[in-house]
Amino acid sequence: GELPFGALRRAVKQDRAVRDFIDYHRTNPAVDPDGQVRPWRLIFNGDTFDFLHLDVQPRGVHAPAPTEEESVYGLTFEENRSLWKLGVICSVHRRTMQALARFLDAGHEIVFVVGNHDVDLWFQNVRSGLMDAIQMYAKDPEAIAARITFEPWFYFEADRAYIEHGHRFDPYNTFPDPLQPLVMNRERELAPTFGHFSLRYFC
Repeated sequence: GELPFGALRRAVKQDRAVRDFIDYHRTNPAVDPDGQVRPWRLIFNGDTFDFLHLDVQPRGVHAPAPTEEESVYGLTFEENRSLWKLGVICSVHRRTMQALARFLDAGHEIVFVVGNHDVDLWFQNVRSGLMDAIQMYAKDPEAIAARITFEPWFYFEADRAYIEHGHRFDPYNTFPDPLQPLVMNRERELAPTFGHFSLRYFC
């Protein structure tokens, strides 16, 4: 309820476009050179979900109240804040979640490569939350879970494809350890890049 109408309208427009893209590929499967129908493997190459730009404040009795600092600068990069943002993303983009479920129910696969805007997917609880949001709309929730893969750095198929999100080559947006992007001595908080800090404190 706190999202401005203009922002919500843009989000719904994007939601419909992504839904249509996914539904198109669901109903138009790939065909190999021998004419055999093959399932798609749809690879989302990072920044699929924009946790970084999502500026919302938790509300309600079940939401962890924002701190004084968060009230001014936005939410921290802790795991519970990532989960809260995921809930907002999935509720606003219901059409996309439904389309992903239909796509997976049809026997296709999905790979999420982690980018700098959705590095929150590094957290297992956030991945599980996303899986739950998709499975909620699935005909066969258990079957589709096996068709979703998360890649923390890159996707590779020998002699076919190497797919990596570009932030790795930008010193302002890469993480010192891409396989464990956490604050030193703290388990459940992301280690923000320069880009994270600049967006939170200056933009």
